[in-house]
Amino acid sequence: MLWIPIAISSYFLSGLAATVDKVLLTRRIPNPLSYTFYVGLLSIGVFVLAPFGFSFLSPRTTFIAMISGISFLGALYFLYTALQRSEASRALPIIGAASPFFILLLSRFILGESVRLEQLIAFVLFIIGGILLSSKFQDKGMSYDRALILFSLTSAFFFALSFFLSKEVFKVTPFISGFIWTRLGSFVAALAMLGVPVFRHHIRFSSKATSTSSAGFFLANKGIGAVGFLLLNYAIALGPVSLVNAMKGFEYLFVFLFALFLTFSFPSILKESFAIRDLVTKLGGVAFIAIAFIFLVQT
Repeated sequence: MLWIPIAISSYFLSGLAATVDKVLLTRRIPNPLSYTFYVGLLSIGVFVLAPFGFSFLSPRTTFIAMISGISFLGALYFLYTALQRSEASRALPIIGAASPFFILLLSRFILGESVRLEQLIAFVLFIIGGILLSSKFQDKGMSYDRALILFSLTSAFFFALSFFLSKEVFKVTPFISGFIWTRLGSFVAALAMLGVPVFRHHIRFSSKATSTSSAGFFLANKGIGAVGFLLLNYAIALGPVSLVNAMKGFEYLFVFLFALFLTFSFPSILKESFAIRDLVTKLGGVAFIAIAFIFLVQT
């Protein structure tokens, strides 16, 4: 059961990194595409682990690992887009709620695993929780950001695909070697972005507009995120991917606490809505998702 504390530790670090991502995307590097590109480019740093177990894989396993890395970079783009247009404590719970179900679907249609009644109930509860978390109170009543929901669900799907494929890689290869190859997929995807003229233009423009201090914050934050992601993949290698992914609720709990702390202690850095009606709605969404996790873990 070592994977449980490892997963919780990874979600603490990723929650911290996601909170800083929100600050950077809002104030310092307001371009999700450029942000995603540099995250993918930094994936090459995974080769610092090469002395501890790098090896070549079979063509089939290499392909799966690369697709996992490419999917992960796609998930990051939609995540950063969702973070930019909304509060971190709204976007991340939707992603965390939907990705376990997408993993169940992938297991059903690719591995032939059956979907049980408890899993379907969990899915319905995930949907209700996600809607509550994405809603806002306005003068005319409660409103929903459909674009936020779309970006978050798309991100959740690609995260689920990435983690699902990573688990398949870890089943047949040592952890370090498999992890390196999945990160190479993200690096290759980042390089491919330069081949698209419009992407290249956005990346060049954003790079010129980014200050040295912002770049420093970005690199430090990606270091934190990298450690968290390494721990997450190790937890996936050790335990069941569906349960490790279901524990993502810890991440948005940490994000909620970080956002709450910054809003009341350093509002000039990050300020989210914690009005009574919004807070009750968020807590209600978290409650539905927590119950959904209980159903999911019992399956």
